[in-house]
Amino acid sequence: MITWLAKKVFQMKADALIKAASCDPRLTSVFKKYEEDTKKFKAELKRLGLTSTEDLKNAINKNPRLKPFVDV
Repeated sequence: MITWLAKKVFQMKADALIKAASCDPRLTSVFKKYEEDTKKFKAELKRLGLTSTEDLKNAINKNPRLKPFVDV
């Protein structure tokens, strides 16, 4: 009984914090910026040709400053 009550109290507090945080414009702007930065980063990786494991291996092997990739 006590654990059920404590669980409910903590759940209510967590729900209130989530509701308050979701209304905060600073938090929503941070998530929007994160999403935009992630899209830009993925586009840059795609531009460089590093979207799959094989592409990454080929890019490493083409770079003269890096040791050739050896599959173990």
